Amino acid sequence: MTRAATLSPIDPSVNGPLNPVIEPAPGQRQSIPVSVESVAGYRTLVKEDWRLNDEGMDIAFKILAEQINPLALGDVYRSRQQIERLARTLIKYHRQDERNIEKIVQEITRGLGSHDYLISRKEARELLGTQVAGDDVILENLVWKLFCDFRDEMQLGQIFDPMMILHASLQAGKKPPVINEQKVVIVEVAEGGDEFERVAQVSQGQVMTPSGPTGLAQVAIVRAGWKSYD
Repeated sequence: MTRAATLSPIDPSVNGPLNPVIEPAPGQRQSIPVSVESVAGYRTLVKEDWRLNDEGMDIAFKILAEQINPLALGDVYRSRQQIERLARTLIKYHRQDERNIEKIVQEITRGLGSHDYLISRKEARELLGTQVAGDDVILENLVWKLFCDFRDEMQLGQIFDPMMILHASLQAGKKPPVINEQKVVIVEVAEGGDEFERVAQVSQGQVMTPSGPTGLAQVAIVRAGWKSYD
């Protein structure tokens, strides 16, 4: 882990046909994912913080089941069991101390709340011990240079603004449509690599407004897929 590196907990969400549905706009229905830790947090809230009695717990569960289909709640439970088993299996490939393995699994699946919590290098060392290598300035600088190379190649930090693309093209004396190539994913090993490329065609259009026609940019994806190279 470099100074800029972070890890995150494992906080899966369940998304299926039985998930709750919201209506962000009239006639638009949108299924929302159910976070495993959000459901667990609700249970902890009513049981340990509010300390509801058995009758209160029954009411709290009834309210929850009215908002989230009970079968979806079952999927939440299975998802948590599955993610804990997966974490335990993967960690066992790297260490054999059963007590610490269980502590790590519980911490990254239940102890930190959600994947929004960022685990710094210092905290990762406290949790994982020697699995997090010591500081290596030379290696860290090499990793940073590699990141900068990927950043430039993938145009990270550059906002995809179709109107600006059209404007730049017109300023250069080129008429729309404009072809914009984007490298979305790059995976490299010593023997070669793979890139997921997306090609967008940006063209000029118009939309009628109360004040008259207004220009806009129209974007169409004309090609997307993986490409291998040596």
